[in-house]
Amino acid sequence: MKRLTIILLVLSLAVLAGGGAWLLTSSAGLRFAVTRIGAHFGADIEFASLQGRLLGPVLAKRLTISLADVRVTIEDLELDWAPGAGFPRAFRIQALRAAGVVIQASGEKGPEREFVPPNLVVTVDAAEIYALTWIGRDQTPVSLHQLELAV
Repeated sequence: MKRLTIILLVLSLAVLAGGGAWLLTSSAGLRFAVTRIGAHFGADIEFASLQGRLLGPVLAKRLTISLADVRVTIEDLELDWAPGAGFPRAFRIQALRAAGVVIQASGEKGPEREFVPPNLVVTVDAAEIYALTWIGRDQTPVSLHQLELAV
């Protein structure tokens, strides 16, 4: 009986370690985590060609985050991050690059979904966004080009 308990404990630990390794180090684990994180915060997240791993770096041809009354689309995203002191509530973005970011308010207020903003501390070392566009409810675009942030 004691031997069976030890074997089951070792097998359980092996399954947990394998699952954790899959989640942190594979593209499939990254896609799984992104969809789960979005659902947790009341957002629909769609992506095209999401590559990388949860531990970074992350590449996405297109990433769209939809909330009740706003949609954010990011084109050609490159993100390299690391856990910060206080992880999982703190992150350090070492490099963020995007060819384009479009933030679009919906023309009509959608059904109310409670959005609970995450209680996170995010530090950004460097960011480059070639084009940032805000499209308000009146559908008038406001664009900024060549945004750069460096610390």
